[in-house]
Amino acid sequence: MSAVPWLVPTVNPGGISNETRRALGPLATLVEDPRVQDVFVLGGGAVYVDSGRGTFLAEGLRLGKEQALDIGRGLIESGGRHVDEAHPLVDAAALAAADVSVGVIPGEPCSVARDVLERNGVSLDSCEYWRESWVIGGRAEAALLDVHATARAGVVDGGGK
Repeated sequence: MSAVPWLVPTVNPGGISNETRRALGPLATLVEDPRVQDVFVLGGGAVYVDSGRGTFLAEGLRLGKEQALDIGRGLIESGGRHVDEAHPLVDAAALAAADVSVGVIPGEPCSVARDVLERNGVSLDSCEYWRESWVIGGRAEAALLDVHATARAGVVDGGGK
């Protein structure tokens, strides 16, 4: 199964929960081995293992794009979060910044956007005014992944008001 010279699959050595094992799918055997420090999945789907004594290709183990995304989502959700959790919060922060800029709510647009995000566990990554709109970037750590979302909101034409 693998070019990792010492890897011998074991049955549930007890390092991770059943939920995490299910989320990891074909990577579970690698992650459970106490000699493994890191598992890398590259863009083309190749899987590598770092043992601290070198990095080895896990021959015969290749993940498709959807399979890799499913593993990532499963890991995030096993930590109680969701991949798309940051996006609606960044939308709300962009809308809040736009509301400030037209006087609907008081404050400074980027400060208000930051407050909206930080109250919900998302950090402000960027805030800029571009083409009559506020563009807000937010970042949230969810399980083992760093999730980034960007949203844009501006003044809506009120039809001549």
